[in-house]
Amino acid sequence: MKQPSQSESLLALGARARRVGRPQARFFACENVVAILCAVLGVFVPLGLARAQGDIESLLPGIVKIVASGAAAKTGTGFVVARTKSDTYIVTAAHVVEGADRISVFFYDRPSKAIPGTASHIQASDPRGLALVTVSGPVPPSVTPLALASDVRMSRGESVKGVGHQASHGDWGVISGGVASREGSLIRIQAPVEQQTSGGPVILEGRVVGVFVSQQPNVGIAITALAVRDYLDGALPPGVQAAAPPTPEKLTAPDTRRTVINGPKPLYAPYKTGDVFQECADCPEMVVIVPDPKGFTIGSPESEQGRQTDEKQFGPIKFAKPYAIGKFEVTRAQFNTSGVQPSGSCYTWDSKNSTWQLDPKRNWEQPGFDQGSDHPVVCVNWNEVQEYLK
Repeated sequence: MKQPSQSESLLALGARARRVGRPQARFFACENVVAILCAVLGVFVPLGLARAQGDIESLLPGIVKIVASGAAAKTGTGFVVARTKSDTYIVTAAHVVEGADRISVFFYDRPSKAIPGTASHIQASDPRGLALVTVSGPVPPSVTPLALASDVRMSRGESVKGVGHQASHGDWGVISGGVASREGSLIRIQAPVEQQTSGGPVILEGRVVGVFVSQQPNVGIAITALAVRDYLDGALPPGVQAAAPPTPEKLTAPDTRRTVINGPKPLYAPYKTGDVFQECADCPEMVVIVPDPKGFTIGSPESEQGRQTDEKQFGPIKFAKPYAIGKFEVTRAQFNTSGVQPSGSCYTWDSKNSTWQLDPKRNWEQPGFDQGSDHPVVCVNWNEVQEYLK
């Protein structure tokens, strides 16, 4: 059997396996200091390609080929972000479908069947904009929306992959590269990206972390998953939401120094310092502090060097009851579950004038920089905190 080249697409490998009478192509990697190839179901796969396959095989049914017909015919890539009973929603790069008279969508499991699509939203005239393509009617049952990993922050030098339809790699071909630089929501990826990959996903360890929107020689330009999610919030129809990544299982290392209390305990319960509790699954972990009944003194002693006149000691200060303090900062995800809506502006740093400026466009949902769901919530005002505490 012919050995596939490194650039051969996964679809072509699967098709060849079917031609030789195999029910389905499956890929595995075997590691050896010298050996790079292993045979599975009669197909020889280079180790690097097998690993790429392992990372993204489950994503392929949600990745599509888009052919736009018109004055400027174009081929690009997209991927499914949401589905309803009647419609399938696909995100792609705006320039792939802008100005098209007809849009044809091809799915991984039916690569030769063109299904008509409609550009339901386009960031027109933006060379790095996005578009939403809607397919109405039945699609292959294997189609699953791809979740945007908006909590992942890519760093320079990280290895990523893309899937596209460029001639050099074939349909649903895998492209490997590395993050060259990042400026805000814009990412430059050192990889042989061509126009036919525009609109395709940027994949890091099996997760969609961005979308290719344009290209330069041997460089793909992409925007982050968080920026794509922000776009979809306004582009998707009311009531339709982009697929969310699964909630990871929370792992807690054993800690013999504390007691975990499931849910709040009554005020008369025998708390002890170091007890940890959560009032709900999405609530912060709280650490109990039982105050010393003798109280404590605050302030600086007179003998302290540099002491100010308004820093004299006073006390004792006594707490009548135990209290609790958050073990970690409140995260965006925890704050978001409370349903608190942004209600005001936020002070941001003006580096040009070296001063803080009140920006009415900024709030805890849009602080002006990328944040993941597990990052501390910022730009929160007094009223929003009071709403959260309810």
